[in-house]
Amino acid sequence: MMEDRIQVNGVWYVKETTKPISDIVSMIDIDEFDVTRSLHRIWEDSEYAFEAKILLAPDGIALEDTWGDCWLIITEKVGDTNDSWIEHSIDNPTWMLGVYEGDDLSMREAKKMMTPNGIAKFRGFLHLLIKQGWLKK
Repeated sequence: MMEDRIQVNGVWYVKETTKPISDIVSMIDIDEFDVTRSLHRIWEDSEYAFEAKILLAPDGIALEDTWGDCWLIITEKVGDTNDSWIEHSIDNPTWMLGVYEGDDLSMREAKKMMTPNGIAKFRGFLHLLIKQGWLKK
């Protein structure tokens, strides 16, 4: 169509049109105050990944400015593909300390989630969290 073209200095150009943003790519503005911030500690090897998270108060920037206890995600590799991982989410500091100290009840659950070597690694991670003040004895 000729009405969609224009000639400038002997060169023809095609008229560009802007399309409205579709619902698929629309965006809702989210206020920074509505976003919960956190601190993380992550350790991993070829068998396990341990991630600890703790929430920050709205104006918080350090461990002293947190809300509540930390929680953990234990991820175990159970196969040779990238999607062969099992995750366990733990938010009970009493259970965490029970595993660290070898409590029978806590250990029964831990043995369902991890191998003896995995438990030893997990205890090392818990020890680090205790030293850093993330987990209180």
